Amino acid sequence: MNPLRFLYLFFIIIVLASCQKDEEPALENASIKSVSVESEMSRSAAQQIEVLIYKPNPCTSVSKINTLVSGTTYTYDIILTNTAQMCAQVIADEVVTVTFSPQATGPHILHFLINGRLYETRTVHVNS
Repeated sequence: MNPLRFLYLFFIIIVLASCQKDEEPALENASIKSVSVESEMSRSAAQQIEVLIYKPNPCTSVSKINTLVSGTTYTYDIILTNTAQMCAQVIADEVVTVTFSPQATGPHILHFLINGRLYETRTVHVNS
């Protein structure tokens, strides 16, 4: 094989390998920066809770929020996915709003997860 062809083939392989994108950029670096929730509230009114999320890369977005209620325990699982198509090269935090509308009085436990991993737990005391 001609040395020039070998060099050309090597160059093409390097370019193709460097252009290959990661299949699944890491989401494990996502986190919850803050949760704005009142520690006491009345049972008669729902509370809008703002959750500030740190996204690990610019191609990450919130795809859905799963809510599970079991007695006085509320679990909000925020599902992040990688769009990885076209995305701005600026990492920005995102605010997600969830609704807390308790049906009973007393202490309620609120868990906040990202992709099934627990990041924050808060207790809200609900009065009549």
